[in-house]
Amino acid sequence: MVISAVVAVLLGLFAAPTDAVQGDAQRLMYVHVPAVLTAYAAFSVMLVGNVMYLLRRTGGWDRLGRATAELGTGLTALTIALGVL
Repeated sequence: MVISAVVAVLLGLFAAPTDAVQGDAQRLMYVHVPAVLTAYAAFSVMLVGNVMYLLRRTGGWDRLGRATAELGTGLTALTIALGVL
């Protein structure tokens, strides 16, 4: 799965054709948009995990919430960095 993500990023940044109007900067959208959508999904899973932890008080839900919070934070940082570019 990690290998396919790396291949997708490399194809999006280097193999995609250059846009006639925006030039090379348009290629960043192939990474920017999936990063933000995955961050939203991670934070949604974090919400479910944390609510389930509050309801059931088991450790598994807490670990899920913590792991997806880290993933969502990293992808949000990537989204902001790509948005600045």
